[in-house]
Amino acid sequence: MGIRHETATLELEFNRAILRDGAIAQITARVDEVENAREQVKNGVIHGVMSTDTFQGRINSCLIHLPTWNPYSDLGLIIYKATFPIFPEPEIFYPSGTDMRLTTTVPISSIPVSLQVGEKTDSSNYAQLDALVQQMPQRSRTTKAVAADLVNLAFLGSQEQVQAAFLAAGWSGANPISRHSVAHDFCAVLNKSGYAREPMLTFLLDGKPQDMNWQKSLNSYGRRDHLRIWEWHPQGASESVWVSSSTHDSGAMLSVKYKGFVHHISPDIDAERATVIRDLNCAGCVRSVTYVSRPESQRLHKMQRATSCLRTVPSPLLS
Repeated sequence: MGIRHETATLELEFNRAILRDGAIAQITARVDEVENAREQVKNGVIHGVMSTDTFQGRINSCLIHLPTWNPYSDLGLIIYKATFPIFPEPEIFYPSGTDMRLTTTVPISSIPVSLQVGEKTDSSNYAQLDALVQQMPQRSRTTKAVAADLVNLAFLGSQEQVQAAFLAAGWSGANPISRHSVAHDFCAVLNKSGYAREPMLTFLLDGKPQDMNWQKSLNSYGRRDHLRIWEWHPQGASESVWVSSSTHDSGAMLSVKYKGFVHHISPDIDAERATVIRDLNCAGCVRSVTYVSRPESQRLHKMQRATSCLRTVPSPLLS
């Protein structure tokens, strides 16, 4: 009834991990974060949202005192509430495949070999990959020629293989910007939910718009993993090369300057790059992963660290 517990709560405890080969590893862990979720986690307990904690609810709380100063505003408030009768679902529902970050509460004395998840590295063609990466563009740009996301991933394979890999890993494409998608966007903001195929702005790489958009979200409009992919034709490439900028949206807000909702980008692009590699790797769609250093890119990142908070990272190349 909201007297003792103001919101729904969910507590999960993990005591074993079943490996692919059937072996069982004993662990003691609790949830530290539910990725791309609107719910908050405190001390291992997932706390749901309040049905009144909405965008229109916060506006309504600011307007509620208007009748005190202007009695004629009562009608306006009634119309406003009738226009936006949308509230988020206060219960906690997570579909199969929800990503959760766990924290062990007891040290693990021994880890089976099959439990150790690592990124495969293939150094046989390192010289060729290094030559390709050194030609790679540094970053994308907006349609107004403003510097945008850093290019930090490349995929070797056909377009069909890249698309099949992301679909197998549970990622979705993006709907084009239209009246329908804008209305869907607005509804997702009002009921504090996710939009699996949320539109993406067009970014340019060497003057060319992205060829593919991929994203993964849960039940939060402001939080999602997403990346844009461009087909790239470097010298010396024996197969199709697709370069990408992967970023994580950590929140959204209404911007008067840009006349719409804008997303905040997490500065830790290392973590987002690792998320993409992990998802495709766990889906069994990666043959090998190679990290290639880009000294010029590292120098650029160091120069921009003070303003953009971007970390200096090498660039992986997936094949």
